[in-house]
Amino acid sequence: MTSERAANIAAVAASVAAVGTATIGILFAVDPALRPKQPPQQLAATIEPVIVDSWMSLGDFLQVDGGRGRWQADIKPRLERQFPDRASFRRALADLLRERGLAVYARVHVQGYKDFAKLQAVRAQLLDERSHRPVPSQIALLPGGSTPGQPFRPRAVNDQGVEDFWAGCARGRRYLVRFELPDDTARVVAVAQTRAVRCGPR
Repeated sequence: MTSERAANIAAVAASVAAVGTATIGILFAVDPALRPKQPPQQLAATIEPVIVDSWMSLGDFLQVDGGRGRWQADIKPRLERQFPDRASFRRALADLLRERGLAVYARVHVQGYKDFAKLQAVRAQLLDERSHRPVPSQIALLPGGSTPGQPFRPRAVNDQGVEDFWAGCARGRRYLVRFELPDDTARVVAVAQTRAVRCGPR
């Protein structure tokens, strides 16, 4: 094959390729449904309870968790509303910090979730072992998280953190603790549940 013929073939091939590309572009403009679809969003979200203490005082829980933020955001305002005078406030605080309950710490992982901004804060519930129904705690549930006083909420496509939970419980009764990671439509994208735990010293 002469060099001149090879050059002509290459020119024709390039022209065909250019026409083909232009045609494809026109088709996509006319009918977007023909455009190749993006790969589906990959989501890996897991919650893994790692530590369960069945008889931890609220005071110890706040110390372990670095509870200054929790104290300022939740506990102190609640007590001040219930006990406006200083003497009764101090007595109620001492009783509250001695209260025993279940403490659970869980790892939360989110990987490849493009719409992470739609994810809400991790939530937790105390459940009865037999009925699996929510149990009103003797003291209101106190969800925590990597930021003191704030439940963990994913803030990046790939993110991880720790969610902690404490609830007053009745000694001798058996419970489950359930963690959920919802999105802004209330759909649960990750869930985990502890084994049955008997409230009380081991």
